[in-house]
Amino acid sequence: MDTVLGTAFVAAILIAVVVLIIMQMVKDKRAGKSSCGCKCAGCANAGMCHANAKKIKKIEKQIKKKKKMQAKAQRG
Repeated sequence: MDTVLGTAFVAAILIAVVVLIIMQMVKDKRAGKSSCGCKCAGCANAGMCHANAKKIKKIEKQIKKKKKMQAKAQRG
């Protein structure tokens, strides 16, 4: 019985920690903070994080076009 109680206690602590982490992440997201905690200047994905919808669609189109070209080149 003691092992079950101990396991339940540890599980409850872990669940509480995970909930607190998620709450902090949501709070930071609402405040506009980065999830990685770094500045965006050195981040390769800075353009994707803070880009507007038009930029994202343009980048997605470029990626699709590049994939099509690569597939075409592989075929012959």
